[in-house]
Amino acid sequence: MGLTTNQVWRDDPRHLLFILARCKFVAKMLSGKRRVLEVGCGDAFGSRIVRQEVDELCAVDFDSVFIKDANERMDERWKFDCRVHDMLSGPVEGGPFDAAYTLDVIEHIDIKDEDLFVANIVKSLDEHGVLIVGSPSIQSQVYASEYSKQVMLIVRITSSSRT
Repeated sequence: MGLTTNQVWRDDPRHLLFILARCKFVAKMLSGKRRVLEVGCGDAFGSRIVRQEVDELCAVDFDSVFIKDANERMDERWKFDCRVHDMLSGPVEGGPFDAAYTLDVIEHIDIKDEDLFVANIVKSLDEHGVLIVGSPSIQSQVYASEYSKQVMLIVRITSSSRT
């Protein structure tokens, strides 16, 4: 497991199932796609689930600590391109991609940067590209664990201070 998912397993094991379920959903939706982009992969724990269903996966995150950890744990059987990239800086090099997905990331992007974030993902896609954006609903927050609420607060503070 990665840096974040090890902590999730320790503090809120049930949340790990939610992460895996989301990745399985994306994998089925994008099954058979040739080149796929994951935006905000974090420790890339669930990336290999999607990788099993697509020809190539490029996973990006702005945090070099997570990318270093993911690359050090990379298994040859599920190898994918995992690199540092901040979507606010522009499209991902090496595109265009057939599809892209971002799970539980957009809610951490400052509202003034949301349009740029999505526009740069779209610019990374080919003209018929598919984009999946997953985000918790406001209604689901009453069911969120205390751990999830704390992680959300920490990530918001971190993403606000990266510029």
